[in-house]
Amino acid sequence: MTVMKQLNYLLRMLWWNRGDTLIKMLSIGLGMAVSAFLFVRVAYDQSFDTCFRDYDNIMQLWMEYELDGKKLGRQEQCVGKLGGGVAEALPDMVEAGSATRNIGSLFRDHRELSRPILIADKAIFDILGIEMLQGDLSEFDNPESIYISDRLAEEAFGDENPLGQKLSVLDSYEVIVRGVYKGWSDESTIPNGAIFSFKTLCDANGFEPNWKGGDSWPTYIRVKPGTDIDELNRRIHEVVKQNVPDTENFSIEAWAEPLRGTYRGYDNIKQIDIVLSILAGAILIISALNYVLLSVASLSRRAKAIGVHKCSGAASGEIFSQFLWETGFIFLGGIVVMGAIYFLVRYWADNMLLTGDETLWGSMMSAVSLSRLWVIVAVVVLVFVIAAILPARMFSAIPVSQVFRRVTEHRNRWKNTLLFIEFAGIALVGGLLVVVGRQYSVLTNAPLGYNPDRVVVITNYSSEEPGEKFVDYYRKLPFVEALTWAHGYPSIGYSGDFIYDGSRKPLFSSKYDYFADNYLSFMEMTLIAVSYTHLRAHETGR
Repeated sequence: MTVMKQLNYLLRMLWWNRGDTLIKMLSIGLGMAVSAFLFVRVAYDQSFDTCFRDYDNIMQLWMEYELDGKKLGRQEQCVGKLGGGVAEALPDMVEAGSATRNIGSLFRDHRELSRPILIADKAIFDILGIEMLQGDLSEFDNPESIYISDRLAEEAFGDENPLGQKLSVLDSYEVIVRGVYKGWSDESTIPNGAIFSFKTLCDANGFEPNWKGGDSWPTYIRVKPGTDIDELNRRIHEVVKQNVPDTENFSIEAWAEPLRGTYRGYDNIKQIDIVLSILAGAILIISALNYVLLSVASLSRRAKAIGVHKCSGAASGEIFSQFLWETGFIFLGGIVVMGAIYFLVRYWADNMLLTGDETLWGSMMSAVSLSRLWVIVAVVVLVFVIAAILPARMFSAIPVSQVFRRVTEHRNRWKNTLLFIEFAGIALVGGLLVVVGRQYSVLTNAPLGYNPDRVVVITNYSSEEPGEKFVDYYRKLPFVEALTWAHGYPSIGYSGDFIYDGSRKPLFSSKYDYFADNYLSFMEMTLIAVSYTHLRAHETGR
């Protein structure tokens, strides 16, 4: 049979059985779409922080406190002196180091811009390999200077030249744009928007980076190519001990790990990726075997046609090839279904699994970049191999002598085996969905310990404590039933510090907050115990 005749016969056969063909296309397209998207999400997580130049040489520093022989757990927040101190002490291994911090947003004409401000030393440009597009770094530590990314420049100024333009840090401190740099991908744990001088912040708040306090700074270093990480960490340990000697009940440790491992090393990300990988794998196998099962279900009906072909001289290889072509056409239709599903659910997918970008394709298309297109291709190829080869081999192996025997119609071994595998996979997927759904229900319905109903949070960017003028303004508004203030808020999080006894001996590490005298009753919190040591009860709570 020539290729053209084979294709003509195949298309006529698919059209004749168009109901079954459509079901197969929908089934395989839906399965590939869900499986591929979940695998893309896993690949998306694994590629974080690979957008920088020579990213394998960029390290993040970590710290851990030990108090009375008890380790308090590793933390990203480091003391302010750690990055610069390590770079100064180990110039043969470390090229540059800097503490960083996300401090909020920039404003233009009281309009908040979307990208955050990163506090850092000038060394951050060398650490991350940031390319300057306009301006230079000569004015970096000038208190009035700020450097912005190209995307933030476009958002704030459009086609205008951003150099020399004025912006406002937290809508309260005016700065001048001294340079524009090429921003990096949003697939990073390091904020990408604007960079403001760490030295300026320290000077403005009257403190200096040190080794023994202010552990509020994610810290990064760039090491020289070929640096042995184990040896680097041994020497970092020595540097830390020289500056913060161990005491009877207190010590700190610090070490470096590749920046690339930070995001994918988070416990929640690892758990999410494991669950999504299991779901994606199960859906992939179920989809492929479901196609095989649909093909096996037509065995008795199609065996006669296969027998006719073989009686007419068709070899087993030609029958095998015919079924591969058939599956290929159905997969083309499945890919169309796959694309339609992506388009229809793109907003839901972004909000549930990615970053919630509101553009047409948004973060989904960012996730399905050329560097991760291989994931979708791999899913399609793998499903095709399973779904095409098994039925093709089974049909091509039917001997002519058994084509018209009724025993063929009653062989249920293939069907029972495939049904068992499918039901097992469905049970696995269903079980995981039930567990995840239950966890979500518990999380969203768990008692918070406070009442957020009808509570509106207003952020005061002033560095001063809220004054009577600020409070009175909002209290006089007709729709305000009650008003209070606090330094932090439960859903945002709190600062932490060590609690000391009278001799400055650290007792434990604790989160803390400062708030007005009516705060507890306003939030409907229950106070279990209270101590007003060094604090007047009517002024503040801690």
